[in-house]
Amino acid sequence: MARSVVLLVLCLSIVSCYDEVEDICGPNEHLKDGISCKSDCCPGEDCPDPCASACTCDLQYHRVSNGSCIPTRQCPPIDCPNNEHFDVCPVCNEGCDNAVASGKRCRYVGRIGITVICEPACRCDDGYWRNSNKQCVPYEECLKKVCGPNEHLKDGISCKSDCCPGEDCPDPCASACTCDLQYHRVSNGTCIPTRQCPPIDCPNNEHFDVCPVCNEGCDNAVASGKRCRFVGRIGITVICEPACRCDDGYWRNSNKQCVPYKECRM
Repeated sequence: MARSVVLLVLCLSIVSCYDEVEDICGPNEHLKDGISCKSDCCPGEDCPDPCASACTCDLQYHRVSNGSCIPTRQCPPIDCPNNEHFDVCPVCNEGCDNAVASGKRCRYVGRIGITVICEPACRCDDGYWRNSNKQCVPYEECLKKVCGPNEHLKDGISCKSDCCPGEDCPDPCASACTCDLQYHRVSNGTCIPTRQCPPIDCPNNEHFDVCPVCNEGCDNAVASGKRCRFVGRIGITVICEPACRCDDGYWRNSNKQCVPYKECRM
């Protein structure tokens, strides 16, 4: 009986403690999940020290100078530097690494139902992008700062490889830059003239060609072995794409193998 009384008193004490804990936090805030000094303050507001409080504002709420939590979209505007404006809920990357000539920051297609966690801040004006010095600059300035020699910013999102064959290049999807025309990337990340791409080993009846031209498929095969049979076409710029190429007298069949002319006709 005595043990039951002790347990009852203990349970009542715990419930009382939880009630007191709930009373610690004000409207639109809750207890932190652990120790955190992350600020929940609207920009420009003189809020209490976040490290000294056990509470933080609820999702999509921010704190103001009087210590209360208000809807994030009601945070008072602040003065911003040149080429910037205050945005209560900025979305999509405004960095030079995401810059495109069109100025469009959000280029994700088909992504719906995503909850945006609003973090009010100064935002670059339209046509401006934030560089590595945290300044908002025109697109042209991004071109000078983000990409290395012999490369430029992609015009949109692209995962097309600009790598020389056989080289261990960085993931093209992760980079905002691509090599210039007639340049390809090597393992150290730099862009070199395409015709300087290192040779690679090729299968039987093939050789490495830094700038293959004309159709080598069986659908173009002739007994003479001549691939380029266009007369009078001059001034055409050939975009070099290094690759293994069929040896003279061989043609590529539907299985991607290089075979003699007579096998193309079988």
